[in-house]
Amino acid sequence: MTELQAIDIIDSVFKAHWTTWKFPVNETKFWMRRLIRFDYDLAVKAIDNLYESQDQQRKPAPASILRALRRHATIKGGEDRIECIKLFVICQSDGRRRFFPFSGPAGTTAREIEGHALQVCRACNKKDPGHFINYFVGD
Repeated sequence: MTELQAIDIIDSVFKAHWTTWKFPVNETKFWMRRLIRFDYDLAVKAIDNLYESQDQQRKPAPASILRALRRHATIKGGEDRIECIKLFVICQSDGRRRFFPFSGPAGTTAREIEGHALQVCRACNKKDPGHFINYFVGD
C-alpha cells in the first residue's frame, strides 16, 4: 500500500474502531512504516476481523494487530508481489533534499503520486517556502 493508504487506515479504520486511541506523531510513523508492507484491501479486512473478534473493545496490543496483518494481509509470491519504486523527493529551494525519496508500488497511478507529493510539498511550504517536487519515472 502507499503512504496515503496507510494514513487512511489509521484515520478511517483504527480510529473508527478504537475511538479513544490517540495517534501522536511517533506512533503514526510507527504504524505507517509497518502498514505499507501489506496490501491495503486485505489489511482493512484483517483489522476489521480483529476488531470483531475481540471480547473487549479497547485498543489491542500492537503485536496482535501485526499478527493479524501478517496472517491475512501479506501478498504471497508470484504475480501478486509488489515491486516498489521511487516516486518523488521534496527538495529545498537550494536543491538539497528535504525528504528522502518516497517509495511505493509500481502500479501506483500518476494521479495518486502527484496528489501525495503535492500534499507533502504544501506541508513543507507552510513552514518554509520554496520547496519543490522532483518526480521519478522509475528506479
